Amino acid sequence: MACTDEDEVIREAFMIKRSQNKKIFTPVNYKGRWFVLTRKALIYYDTDGQKRKERGRIPTDSIHTVEQAQLGELSKQIPDGDNEKRYPFQVGYTEQGTDYTLYLAAREHSERLNWIHDIRKLCISNTRRVQYHPAVWAARKWTCCDAERRSALGCALAAGWPLPEPDFELILHDHKPINENGLCAYPLLIHIL
Repeated sequence: MACTDEDEVIREAFMIKRSQNKKIFTPVNYKGRWFVLTRKALIYYDTDGQKRKERGRIPTDSIHTVEQAQLGELSKQIPDGDNEKRYPFQVGYTEQGTDYTLYLAAREHSERLNWIHDIRKLCISNTRRVQYHPAVWAARKWTCCDAERRSALGCALAAGWPLPEPDFELILHDHKPINENGLCAYPLLIHIL
């Protein structure tokens, strides 16, 4: 089977994820998972080995929020490897008309920023939320603002997603440099460079 651009791995790493509590009796817990980001989906597996089993998949076209997260006291529940610090962020998405938030913890601040940047870049044309909850839903309320409805409007403004930088090589490849008058077909591009 040939690999398509949509299957291309953009980023992959081991991170800790918080259970999403989609079922009524699911306990809150944290588990290590191998995450893979492609153009079509954010996928997580039980391991990074050859016989890995897929544990979850979020289509990139359903993602509406990608922000740093504040786990507060709940961050103490994240398993540590050699007492290393974790850097949480959240990915909000819609599945069958219901909003969910996946909380992830990267090993380094730069890794967290790279994941946020890459996911936002892929989802730049998605409809995004203007507000979000920077903390988690726990004990039947949002820990950031004490709102008691899970569907409550977010209490913080979401960051603006910057437009991706243009791929100059693609622009140059797809266009003729000289038009029929013998002039440069993209003088603005040359002026920018």
